[in-house]
Amino acid sequence: MTVVAALALAVVVATAFVAVGGVLLADDALDQLHFLGPLAHVGSAALVVASLATFGPGATTGRVAVVVGVLQVAAPVATHATARAGLVRGDVDRLRGHAPDLVE
Repeated sequence: MTVVAALALAVVVATAFVAVGGVLLADDALDQLHFLGPLAHVGSAALVVASLATFGPGATTGRVAVVVGVLQVAAPVATHATARAGLVRGDVDRLRGHAPDLVE
């Protein structure tokens, strides 16, 4: 394992710890969702860097990049859908005054 791969994997692990800590310490569901974004974007991008440093440009890194690309696109959509479901269900009360069209 190269130094670059080790550093990239350290970034992945650190980002995961921050995300989990944020989810555990956040006040409500919307705040918890905000802490998942860095893991989906920064952590996954660092995973591609680690794969590139370990395997070089090839099929394995290409597959990792495709999976990370799908994650980068799907994560914001899943976050939005989760927040909207919480809002419609009534679990998130603090947006009721700011987005009345979503509540009804």
